[in-house]
Amino acid sequence: MNGGVKIITKYADGLGYADIVVEYKTGKYVIEMKLKGNEGSRADSLDQLFHYMDSLLVKEGWLVVVDRKSKKSWGGKITWETLLTPEDKRIHVV
Repeated sequence: MNGGVKIITKYADGLGYADIVVEYKTGKYVIEMKLKGNEGSRADSLDQLFHYMDSLLVKEGWLVVVDRKSKKSWGGKITWETLLTPEDKRIHVV
């Protein structure tokens, strides 16, 4: 892609598949996507993302939960929460 960005979908990390991994310059960015209602428990989704981050040796990742059924406006649907783990990793829940 332009600018040296590489986007990998279903990135195999040895024990599972991260939904999206973006490689840019020397960084990797892990994104796990879930549909609201199908994402299992929030804790399970965060554990899954944490595993991918740990396996890929990255300190920052994103859990994106899409709510296709909500009648809210876009402004009401979009939220952002940043969690810091005891391992000094940063997880953004969008």
